[in-house]
Amino acid sequence: MNCPKCGGEFKVRKSARAGCTDSRKYLAEKAAPTVKWYVGLDYMVRQRKCLSCEYSQETVEVLLKDCREMIIEIANKGIPKDF
Repeated sequence: MNCPKCGGEFKVRKSARAGCTDSRKYLAEKAAPTVKWYVGLDYMVRQRKCLSCEYSQETVEVLLKDCREMIIEIANKGIPKDF
């Protein structure tokens, strides 16, 4: 991935699976409000950092099929109340 601030290389620094109970649980929980309502515990969160400007941000991975279905459900029914 490219850094959204400078276009540099955006590398993975840490990863956490949903439902993990180790020291990276905080990272997995950051994405829970956004995706858990639809995918349950089937997602991965990655903390990325730019090698050039050191900007840091999290990304979330879900199956493409689930991503498409989430978008369709939000378009049809609106944003879930627990979002």
